[in-house]
Amino acid sequence: MVPAPMTSRHIAHSGGQKYSLRVTATALAISTLLAACLDSGSSQRNIASCEQAGSARTCVERPANPFCVAPSLGVSSIIDYQLQRVIPQVAFSRPVKAVQAPNEPGYWYVAQQSGQVMRVANSSQAGSAETYFSFDAGYSPRTETGLLGIAFSPQWPTSKTFYIAYAKHTAGNTQSRVSRIRVLDDSVRPVVASAEEVLLRLDQPASNHNGGDILFGPDGYLYTSFGDGGGANDVFVKSQITTHLFSALLRIDVENVDYPDPGYLIPGSNPFFDNPACGPASNALDCPEIFAHGFRNPWRFSIDHATQRIWLADVGQNAREEINIVESGGNYGWACREGTIQGPRNNCPAPLVEPVHDYAHAGNNGSVTGGFVYRGSEIGPLQGQYVFGDYLSGQIWTLAADGNGGYTSKQIIDSSLLISSFAEDLQGEIYLTDYIGGGLYKIVRGAAADTSVIPQNLSQNSCVESANPAQAIQGMIAYRPNAPFWSDGADKSRWIAIPDGSFIDPAASNTWRFPPGTVAMKNFVIEDKLIETRFFMRHPNGDWAGYSYEWNEDASMATRVTQGKLRPLTHTTLPQQWVYPSEDDCLACHTAAAGHLLGLN
Repeated sequence: MVPAPMTSRHIAHSGGQKYSLRVTATALAISTLLAACLDSGSSQRNIASCEQAGSARTCVERPANPFCVAPSLGVSSIIDYQLQRVIPQVAFSRPVKAVQAPNEPGYWYVAQQSGQVMRVANSSQAGSAETYFSFDAGYSPRTETGLLGIAFSPQWPTSKTFYIAYAKHTAGNTQSRVSRIRVLDDSVRPVVASAEEVLLRLDQPASNHNGGDILFGPDGYLYTSFGDGGGANDVFVKSQITTHLFSALLRIDVENVDYPDPGYLIPGSNPFFDNPACGPASNALDCPEIFAHGFRNPWRFSIDHATQRIWLADVGQNAREEINIVESGGNYGWACREGTIQGPRNNCPAPLVEPVHDYAHAGNNGSVTGGFVYRGSEIGPLQGQYVFGDYLSGQIWTLAADGNGGYTSKQIIDSSLLISSFAEDLQGEIYLTDYIGGGLYKIVRGAAADTSVIPQNLSQNSCVESANPAQAIQGMIAYRPNAPFWSDGADKSRWIAIPDGSFIDPAASNTWRFPPGTVAMKNFVIEDKLIETRFFMRHPNGDWAGYSYEWNEDASMATRVTQGKLRPLTHTTLPQQWVYPSEDDCLACHTAAAGHLLGLN
């Protein structure tokens, strides 16, 4: 980012007069905001910018901001469901799985992709998490490597044993592994464990589509999943070959089995149970570990406690995401099928099992995250329904039996989270992990937000000068990105404000985490005429929301637009229409994956 220029932009105002939006010395680039607003832990955190001239160093303090703070939203009506952050003071780093160990409802264990198993009290008052176990998971940024899943022995804590699934990336090579960890000393953190007992290995040709879920079924066997080796279009031709462990849901017997010989046993009801165990590459015979096959990237699956049905969500390629009910020996179609449509290959051996549900890559949907059949007691209407979501869009749905052998889908929550995994506590309530924000959330009965505290007239907004609402108050800091987005030819001015005493967290993830109360403001100008003022706020409950104001013809007043609007512009050289986004539309672009505030990281 570069400092905003100290120039004025003149814009037509009421009565044909001009007024100026002046970007002054407080109009600082994002690089200078690092000193002003980022939590560096130093005593200089209120410094906004510094200039060096020879040996002289001049610094500008961060402006006070007592007024421009995102307000709390009330409750306007009861809605069906919402997400509640259950341990609000704790944020995990790239969480991919959360579990409660058997007989231990007082704690959550959260797998972080870089190789830590974190343990935190199951309490809203918990202030921190401890590193329960840590190892070199071989995580490589922006890949599907590292720690992917964790499962505790059904005999925990009598048997201090747990299992991990991970994809280790080293020296350009990736190998998926499933390992047993035996805890020797649970009195220290991280725990002292025996040497890793690697049960399964699979040499991966790429660093994606590694599957990686792992859990114990009610039959006492360990289930785990692997994808098709990565790339696109089944480029490595792994999806329909059962002489290796790719594209499969596996089932093995691991409890009370000696290591290293045999390491694990094969359940007698597995389709190829008579064959020799498979190694990390191709084998002569069908792999006895395989329970079912024909999956692209079976990222998350679960087993319904009541029916013992296996629900598996398979991440699609370019068109469809799918939910399967998996049975022993089933072939679920990839790469001849993507959901219910034709896939990139032909001539797969019949029969192919169709998914019970699939959905298109519409809107922001594009990566399914499998969940659980709800068997809790707190949300009666969800009883017996399968809950799942989409990693990219943050949407959450249910699947309910329709009485005719099929299932109907219903959206129940539209969030801005990157849903990396769903979780289930020992009482059957359903939770999820947010990959970027690091929070653990619970699905609860909900209430709709009351946005009436957001004023209808821009002049009543505490972030602007009441006499000149096109101008941000002094507590806001102007900035300009290095590469501004194209917005239908509009010139834009931008400001940001965070509450006094709060700071931006730069170390939480690849994107900055802004504190509750943050407000970003943007003016849109086309051919010297002010058209729109837009806000994006993080309210005190942690939720982000966007609000748009439309300026009238003489730019004397701006009023709030809630449902979106298309406005023909009458002053432009060429015919043009301006789109005001609805308040729901704002979250389509300002996602968690993008860091919510676009251009600010």
